[in-house]
Amino acid sequence: MLVYIVHQRSLGCAKYSCYNGGTCLDTCRGDMFYCQCTNLFRGKQCERLKARNCKELHDLGVKSTGVQRVAPDNQVYCDQTTDGGGWLIVQRRNSPFGVLFSKNWSDYEAGFGSLFGSFWIGNQDLSRLTKSPVQLRIELKASTGAQGYAVYGNFSISGSSDNYRLSVGKYVTGTIGNAIHGDTNNAFVEDGMQFSTGDRDNDGNDLANCAIVSSLSGWWLNNCGRANLNSNPPQWDEWKFHDTSINYTEMKIRPMK
Repeated sequence: MLVYIVHQRSLGCAKYSCYNGGTCLDTCRGDMFYCQCTNLFRGKQCERLKARNCKELHDLGVKSTGVQRVAPDNQVYCDQTTDGGGWLIVQRRNSPFGVLFSKNWSDYEAGFGSLFGSFWIGNQDLSRLTKSPVQLRIELKASTGAQGYAVYGNFSISGSSDNYRLSVGKYVTGTIGNAIHGDTNNAFVEDGMQFSTGDRDNDGNDLANCAIVSSLSGWWLNNCGRANLNSNPPQWDEWKFHDTSINYTEMKIRPMK
């Protein structure tokens, strides 16, 4: 538990207080007090969130799955049960796909949808959250009842000046195959591609705008690729026998161990 000594020209707790559940305690001097913060906050008056992601929240004892607050002051959805917890959800889609993912560049940049349903966290936040090494976990469900996942190492997204370029490390484990760089034909490998939308074409295909072909969705497209979890329906070509019936997608990140 952190304790901050605060110097004030007044009678301590008689005038000043601590935020976010912190306890204000006077010292033996009338012009000083200190804040005893809960384990989730820090700062002279417990005004700042301590955890920057869901893994840090998990380590601080927050083990419940759902919407949480992380620093600097963002609401995120945490999965604290799957594979040890600590996952921050960055994309979710659930059939009948009521939230349209046919959006333009600015929508994908800012994010859209609801944390309680289908959403895209936004490329600005995705770039910020992946400045330190993180794993990417993709989970899919199909109308056939099948479920599967894929885990990648060293996932990151560059900034706006580089059009939010995708960088993905090796395929670590999973049951749905490696559609991001699982094709020997480099014309379809999505690792290293910039983000594309219907109004911002960065897909490397001179003959077509693949975002328009893929129901005006945004993704790291390479010649219309083998994976696009934002298209309608979602695409993951390596998931044999289920790739045409995907009705649930989730992308989540967690700091590398």
